[in-house]
Amino acid sequence: MKTLLATLLASSLAFTGVGAEEKKKEKKGKTTVTGSVLCAKCDLKAKTSCQNAVKTADGKTYLLAGKKAEKFFKENKGTKKVTATGTTSADGKHTALKVSKIAKAEEKKDKKKDT
Repeated sequence: MKTLLATLLASSLAFTGVGAEEKKKEKKGKTTVTGSVLCAKCDLKAKTSCQNAVKTADGKTYLLAGKKAEKFFKENKGTKKVTATGTTSADGKHTALKVSKIAKAEEKKDKKKDT
């Protein structure tokens, strides 16, 4: 009986350790992107239905996914530039960003002095 309990305890600790390690990997895998908002259907011709996407300054495009992204764009229609953080996944053609945090990005304004 003691052997069985010791084995169960050891295996449960081993599984707990594996779960903790996976969570650390997810945190390390977070990506933050800032760029212009586009439509994956209308602008990129990448999807058959509308989906928000972000095109970064270096030309990379991320399709935004998740409830936080949906809620943000329902509340902030017409937003032109965003900063989004989340985990990425790729299906060969497109890179998706499952959004965990999103906000309007501050646009740089030209500061011209009247002379």
